[in-house]
Amino acid sequence: MVRRTDRCAECDQQYRLQPGSQQPAHHSPKPKPICDTGASLMTSQKPLFGMTKRSRLMLLLGGALLAACAHSDKLGKTPECAALLPTSGYYPVGAFDPSDGRADQFDREWFSAHLTAMGESPITCNNAATEYRFLWLRTFHHPVVIRATIADRQATLHAVELDGKGGYEPGQVLRQVKRSLSITEVQTLEQVVANSNLRQTPSVERAAMLRTDGARWVLEIRDRTGYRVLNRQSPASGAIRDFGMHLLSLTGWSSIGPVY
Repeated sequence: MVRRTDRCAECDQQYRLQPGSQQPAHHSPKPKPICDTGASLMTSQKPLFGMTKRSRLMLLLGGALLAACAHSDKLGKTPECAALLPTSGYYPVGAFDPSDGRADQFDREWFSAHLTAMGESPITCNNAATEYRFLWLRTFHHPVVIRATIADRQATLHAVELDGKGGYEPGQVLRQVKRSLSITEVQTLEQVVANSNLRQTPSVERAAMLRTDGARWVLEIRDRTGYRVLNRQSPASGAIRDFGMHLLSLTGWSSIGPVY
């Protein structure tokens, strides 16, 4: 007996109707997933000793489809994503302090816990769009994340504020914004990036991280040139603060609390 792969079980879950439900009349039937096809070929055949030549051929074809189906999950993520996700959450190992593994891990786990509560996904894997993400963790105030995604035909803004504290537990979603960005807003955003020289700004200034309280300003950039993450603590001025404030202005929130 050949067992069906998890991928095929996912296909079943995606396409099978719930008991008692009906396919809407205005929808055409969904094509049968290839892994279901392979599984049906494998399970509908007679035992080997009773097979015709055609049946044996169909069995071989079903096995090939199942093998391709199982292997497709491995191809679904780039090597970068596969290497990143199991070990470091949202950020590459060494992104925040390549010389101090414990400090680097602390930051990665801290920031990742808040991004998880915000419902965010890693952007290191996204090759199809340009993305900017600003994570703002104020020690005693609500955590905020703002992500701008710019694709070929659409640009969007997604912002989330939690009800916890940036230096403590993340809390739950307090409010969020999801909207499209206009052409003018995209052009202004790209101009701010160009003027701030963010792609050449040093990723970390570790000496400034020795203060216990304050706010972390964590900026990620993903575009066709690659992925960068920048980390500052309570910047009073400079490129990262300017860019973070610009993203905050796009949320339309009238009150965001103290800026530090």
